[in-house]
Amino acid sequence: MTENPSASRGWLNAILTIGKLFAAAQAQREGELRRLAAENDRLRTELECRAAELRLLHERLEGMKPGTRPRYSAEAQVAILWHGMRYGICLAELAHRFVVGLATLRGWLRRLPETPARGKASAKGRPLLPLVIEHLIHLLRFENPRWGTRRIAQVLAKLGIRVSRSAVQCTVQRLPPERPRPAAPVETPGKRRRRKRSGVKARRPDHVWLIDITRVNLLFGLATVHIAAVLDAYTRRIVAIDLCAREPTAAWMCKLLDAAIGAAGRAPRHLITDHGAQFTAKRFTRLARRRKIRRRFGAVGEHSSIALIERLWRTLRYEALPLWSGFLPPEELRRYLHRWARWYRLERVHQGIEGLTPAEQGRKAVRRYRAATELASTARWSLVRSFFEGDPGLPVYRLRKVA
Repeated sequence: MTENPSASRGWLNAILTIGKLFAAAQAQREGELRRLAAENDRLRTELECRAAELRLLHERLEGMKPGTRPRYSAEAQVAILWHGMRYGICLAELAHRFVVGLATLRGWLRRLPETPARGKASAKGRPLLPLVIEHLIHLLRFENPRWGTRRIAQVLAKLGIRVSRSAVQCTVQRLPPERPRPAAPVETPGKRRRRKRSGVKARRPDHVWLIDITRVNLLFGLATVHIAAVLDAYTRRIVAIDLCAREPTAAWMCKLLDAAIGAAGRAPRHLITDHGAQFTAKRFTRLARRRKIRRRFGAVGEHSSIALIERLWRTLRYEALPLWSGFLPPEELRRYLHRWARWYRLERVHQGIEGLTPAEQGRKAVRRYRAATELASTARWSLVRSFFEGDPGLPVYRLRKVA
């Protein structure tokens, strides 16, 4: 039996193509590693330069008499106190690092100012925030540059601090901009179309669910995975999430829906999907009928349609999946998605549910706020940042009182 030469050439071309793809990915990875190594060397050199400059300035300030040293402004005093509380530096060490007296630091704690300028207001007529809250805004903005002002205001509300988004905007605008942003197009009031409200409204947890599939490109398009999720419309909770290397079938989506029902303990009243082949298949339709679920179909971009789960996919791509996720094995990536879904339920604030987390919305929690006078009193507060289940990409913030 002779072997077909054309088939052999086809297999050889396929193997060569796969080898070229792996070689291109390896070359791109090596280039990225070289770039990171060069950036690391540059940062190390800059750190050594800044350390030498700081040492010279420290020696110069120590050589000056206490009465002739420049005084710290009120904003700098709050920043120094927060720096010590944030990193657990004692007052004696803090006084040595910033070349001030120990009694001076204790005096700053006793008379922590309430506003940057007493009795004055901003240019727009709004009262200025206490320095403690302003410094909290600066810390959140510095550690999370992708967060917008609305997200920062909602995280502060979760910590018990009532701050409007406009006040956060005024505070952030006093900082130098990171990069120039293009001007937003101005909408003409006459051309603005009013969206029609249609569909069912979620009135309680597990009343309306949404299920959808998205395709995510990893390794700059060399690898592709399909992620499917079930979202509760009332609480914004991810009921179930999973990934598949290929296009999911109707049987696979039935297993995901059964897993979501088992995790929630009950089936939803309504289930919203698109017109994909997995959701219009007879097997999926029979499962919904057996579970006594009312089916509804939506279109992309329509109000009260699948816009909620489309917003989830945007958050997943923009915030959740890191650059190195393409190098993870499928099981490790699946565990990471489940961990992110738990963080999304417990810690992620949402604008659509008034800045609450899905867990708080589910139990109808009432947000309690601290008074501004309490934050600006002589009590010491510390913004504690931890990581959910040890993942550095999932921050958790708590406001703790330091004795």
